[in-house]
Amino acid sequence: MSRSKKPPNVAKSLTSSVETSCVGEATGVTCLDSFFARVTPADVRTQRLLVTGVLLLAWLLFWWGPLSGETQLFLRDLTFYALPMKTWMMSEIQAGRWPLWSSALSAGMPFLADPSHQLLYPLNFLFALTPTVVQGITAFVLLHHLLALLFSYRLARVLAWGRVPSVGFSLLYGFCGYVLSILDNVNYLPAIVWVPLALACWFRFLQRKKRQDGVISSVSLALMVLAGDSFHPTFLVLALAAVGLLLRWKPFQLPCLAVFTAVNPRGMAYWAYLAVGVLLTLLLSAAQLLPTLELTALSVRREALSFQEITLWSFPPQRLIEWFQPFFYGSKYPVHHFIGQFLYPEFREPWVDSIYIGLLSLPLLLIALIRRRTSCLLWLTLMVLSLLFSFGKFLPGYDWLIRLCPLLGYHRYLEKFVYFASLFLLIVSGEGLQYLWEKLRRPSAWCWPLWEKTPWVFRLFVLVGVLFLLLWLTVDMPALPWIWGHAIERAEEWGDTIYDRGTHVASLLLHTSVLMGGVLCLGLLKPRWRPGCILLLMLCGVLDGWVTHWRHFPEMPSSLLLNRPAPIAREALAQALPSQRNPRIFYDDFSDIPQHPAYQPLLAEIATATKRSTPLMDCRPVYWLYRVLYNQQRLLFNYGMIDGVRYLNGRYAPLQPQNHQRLDLLMLQSQPARYMRLMGVDAVVTSIQPRNPAWDAEEFKEIYRHDAFNLRLLAVQQTAPRAYVLPQSNVYLNADPNVYRMVTPDFATDPLSVAEVAVEADPLAAPPRPQPLRPSLILWKQDVPGLLSLTVQSPYAEPSWLVITEGMFPGWQASVDDRPALLQMANHRWMALLVPPGEHQVRLSYQCVPFVVGLGLSVVGLLLLIGLLLPARYYPTGLRNRGAAS
Repeated sequence: MSRSKKPPNVAKSLTSSVETSCVGEATGVTCLDSFFARVTPADVRTQRLLVTGVLLLAWLLFWWGPLSGETQLFLRDLTFYALPMKTWMMSEIQAGRWPLWSSALSAGMPFLADPSHQLLYPLNFLFALTPTVVQGITAFVLLHHLLALLFSYRLARVLAWGRVPSVGFSLLYGFCGYVLSILDNVNYLPAIVWVPLALACWFRFLQRKKRQDGVISSVSLALMVLAGDSFHPTFLVLALAAVGLLLRWKPFQLPCLAVFTAVNPRGMAYWAYLAVGVLLTLLLSAAQLLPTLELTALSVRREALSFQEITLWSFPPQRLIEWFQPFFYGSKYPVHHFIGQFLYPEFREPWVDSIYIGLLSLPLLLIALIRRRTSCLLWLTLMVLSLLFSFGKFLPGYDWLIRLCPLLGYHRYLEKFVYFASLFLLIVSGEGLQYLWEKLRRPSAWCWPLWEKTPWVFRLFVLVGVLFLLLWLTVDMPALPWIWGHAIERAEEWGDTIYDRGTHVASLLLHTSVLMGGVLCLGLLKPRWRPGCILLLMLCGVLDGWVTHWRHFPEMPSSLLLNRPAPIAREALAQALPSQRNPRIFYDDFSDIPQHPAYQPLLAEIATATKRSTPLMDCRPVYWLYRVLYNQQRLLFNYGMIDGVRYLNGRYAPLQPQNHQRLDLLMLQSQPARYMRLMGVDAVVTSIQPRNPAWDAEEFKEIYRHDAFNLRLLAVQQTAPRAYVLPQSNVYLNADPNVYRMVTPDFATDPLSVAEVAVEADPLAAPPRPQPLRPSLILWKQDVPGLLSLTVQSPYAEPSWLVITEGMFPGWQASVDDRPALLQMANHRWMALLVPPGEHQVRLSYQCVPFVVGLGLSVVGLLLLIGLLLPARYYPTGLRNRGAAS
């Protein structure tokens, strides 16, 4: 009698097929267990679509306001920097000009060479697809956040986690405090996108030795460089190098770390792969790197920063409590940070608004440390190293650390290292989440038999005691000495609008007890209820971070930024200086931002749009909105670039040319009126109160005043024209960049009658005796960024100097009547060249040679990338056999 065959186990076969398709699965770790197989669709592709749908749904709900078009994102660098720069960049591209040079920044500076402008970043295509640049910035931020969710999920899958823990990790990462806090900086924003993808592809490459994974990792690093971020890719490479060193130690060479140890840690293969990846990254980003290096060599960043500037924004160790307690030292709303004056005395608020990673991460972290210590050892080591770097001046001996690692001397804002610490800590929490998910199959194995036999009353007593102990450690103990004690000592700094300290601490206690209590109560539940409780806790943990940071990123009604009229200061300049199509201005940082209800025009507009009766006192986002619009009306922070205004002191500080900084420090203190005239400034934008006495000289004439915006415009009398001609007898020849004849007593009374040209001369020669100027004729044919064309008629019988008030920089080439001419630097800033007597055609053009060379190297890198992506059958026989043998 024959046996009947058993029907196939569909669930088991499904689980097996899914497990084999899991990317980067480590030995002994299942991606999906039987519970997951029963509740998920049968098709793997459908499962992936379901995961994508969950992440997309969370993203849509969080950003529904900006996605619907009702609101726009704003704050800090998005509106102070990105908005004018992106607007000017797109206007130049639409005019058919590649913006290598900008006349609006610091009276002429390279535009592409400054990496913060992101000219070569591929995702800039979004600005060409949106109706306005404001909407483009919102789309730019939202797309990067969505990619951060998807790529962090990919990283979790490569680490051999199941789909549900991977989704949990992705949501914890995407809605954690640091990620959402960094969305207002378009240069550091790409790091949160490409770092997880770079890590995922690098680890996958170590597992499978597939070239495309290593290529994607290098491309991710190159994209961060093209986005204007040198910090995160540099530190990421250092972290990968640290991984290579740690894997040589026995505690890190364990089977559970097979994702890393696929390459022999004691061999040279790991370092060879890393070197090739870095080389490919440098080649792909060479078109941006080489111009940036040229600009850096001439800027204030050519040398390492001072220790004080490096450590100015160090991360206070006591803020680590905010990893698990959101805004422990004070909520961002409705007022400034609770105790920011003490933690950040220089700025009164942190560089990173929130570092909260979710309270659920704490018990998950403890579970991972107890049950998966070996898997977490590497991540914990990297996390500790990141924290040590972030502490800065709070870490004893940090000056010695800078000497050992000179690269640290070129980076400011050490709080940026907290990003890597948060990422590695979340990975450890993800390991705990994966452990919980694996235990869903055997819920009865969670507790000791003795604990199961203990009366539930005793178990309840123990769990409540543990809960109170955790609450005391995470809330009461830090709150008593740091919040209440400091509040009593410095209560006068807060004013009358600060919320009650007791209410704040009570909310922290409630917030902590809900999630921690839920985790501890698992020990009271029957085994069959624990899996559902764990899923519920996971959902609550994700919602915790999601709700905590709801509206964390300030939004404003679209009507306040879209289709706004020209700023008041721009309209005043157009009326007072009608002949100046593109006036050059100097904005006075001495101005103050009023916070009094007397400034009704802007307050009324904000109140109407936000539906608030007292917008400045309601919440901090509205205060920032007021500050943004107030500065926009005054043309501060480069806002005037949108309307054709040129700046002598635009926001160029990170890569400000060194000679520009010297001029500012020297002449603004001693001779501001002469400086404004020499620099061709048409108007000074300043305030009524407080009044800066530097602008009370007779060289300035008030042309506009607006009391409601505390605005005053001063026209500079007899300022330098766009170009003028001087005889050789009126020119100081000086090749020493450290000598400034412009401020010496022998300089002429009229600064425009003489100039100082950087030409080799006898240092003992007597100063020239200026002769009276003769009228010259200058007709402009073309005056666009990077291309100047004019007709010059010199009235002098000998060659004379043509001075053009445009920044001198390597790459400018001049011709007189189509014959090459030598350019010199005049007045430590401008371009000057000798022109023969009579009428001549002068042409100046800017050509960025490092960009051309870098573009060629990037093409080489692109060809190498294509070659690495080709299938093996396209390689020569010798190379194919060698690859197979390796």
